[in-house]
Amino acid sequence: MTARKGLLARVAIDHEALLDFKDVSRTSINTHRTVTRLLAEFAVIELRGPNDQRAVYGAVDQLSTDMKTLWSKLFGGLDTFNRLRLGEREEAIHNILEQGDLPTDIRAHLNLLIVGEQVAQQRKVPLSGYAEKPGEPELSVADSVDNCATIERVRALRALGNYPEGTFRRKIWSEVFAVLAELSIDVTLLDGFFLMHALEKKPAHRDHAEWLIRNLDNTLMPGSSLRVLCYLPKGVGQAEAEKTLREMISPIIGGGNLLQVTVVLAPQDAIQHPHNRHVRFSCGLAISTEEGFDRFDKETITGIDGFTWKVWRPEMLRQLTKRENVYLTRPDRMEFKIHPVLAS
Repeated sequence: MTARKGLLARVAIDHEALLDFKDVSRTSINTHRTVTRLLAEFAVIELRGPNDQRAVYGAVDQLSTDMKTLWSKLFGGLDTFNRLRLGEREEAIHNILEQGDLPTDIRAHLNLLIVGEQVAQQRKVPLSGYAEKPGEPELSVADSVDNCATIERVRALRALGNYPEGTFRRKIWSEVFAVLAELSIDVTLLDGFFLMHALEKKPAHRDHAEWLIRNLDNTLMPGSSLRVLCYLPKGVGQAEAEKTLREMISPIIGGGNLLQVTVVLAPQDAIQHPHNRHVRFSCGLAISTEEGFDRFDKETITGIDGFTWKVWRPEMLRQLTKRENVYLTRPDRMEFKIHPVLAS
């Protein structure tokens, strides 16, 4: 079993990788600038346990003031979005790397190990500064992270921007949404037409909402919540809409991690609503799409446009919350909460 590949890479740091570049030189400061920038944009930092945390933080304390500031800012920013993770394992990463084969949990959980020069030589990392073996996380020294295969894969996936007609929806879930869901406890989905198939009772079978909510329920952190912002179709009463959606959603979230789904319905009228749809995760990233999430209504994507998507980074999310407020500030909206059906 190997770690899931997606829009964020799970990365652990050998503290010696930081100390290899502790001298006050242009090369060292630029290495720390590059690594912290890449980790902020593309990574989840995995600290194996308290000993590993002490080793990494202790290495940061030995750096110059400017370098230390870079790492402190990085740790604080990632921690805000649950992307600085602390495990409960005893041994620090550096000690494990000095031994033989990597433990199963590291093979299954990590995409990248940033290692010191000593470990790189022991494990025969080539002059490129990075190396991959099947079934193991990639190894990279600090000044080569910008070019390593793990970061290049994440870059390439984010630049992809479209899955063509015929792509399996489970592939899109795994590559685009799953890692973000694993790190999140709150999600907001805005798509005016997301629940239309249920509220208008159209005869053609469509299950995009059920499929996406079920995947979120299975993948989000325990105790999570989902907020769905949609249209209330013309001619559908509020009581009827609430009854229909409760009957549809409650059974879906009965066995997973969602404790609550909040539905906000705004009348479908002449007031301008956002056209582009998005799902915003509490891990600090969001995915927007022009076509809409109803493209997931079959096992494979249909339509010549495929499924087009874009990643929104933390500094861009204010624009999405502004769109959400179009629904949330309407005085004529209806809002209700749905909880799992408890087993008798």
